[in-house]
Amino acid sequence: MEGSSVDWGNLSPKIKFMMNYIEELVKKIDKDTQSVNAKEEALIRERDERPKVVSIHESEGSFEEGNYSEGNRSSWSSMGERSERHGRIERNRREERIEDIVGEERNKGRKR
Repeated sequence: MEGSSVDWGNLSPKIKFMMNYIEELVKKIDKDTQSVNAKEEALIRERDERPKVVSIHESEGSFEEGNYSEGNRSSWSSMGERSERHGRIERNRREERIEDIVGEERNKGRKR
């Protein structure tokens, strides 16, 4: 290669060809490495500038699909149904407790 102390005149044509080819590959690798490093630095800057809060969509890996992908709608729908069901159960329990308390108060009033 250029910087090395190789006597190019004494090398066979095949070796010269191989050395030139290797030199080209090294240049390509250097160029690709610089490109990858630049992209990495840009991504790091972008990540650092982004808010630190991670959305549900990013953590589930569906950020690229958009917020309203079929899978997310189904997931949110079933979560909503579970929440509604939980709310109904809690309301029923509260109503039963209130009815029990009211019934006890009525019974106390009758016993007097």
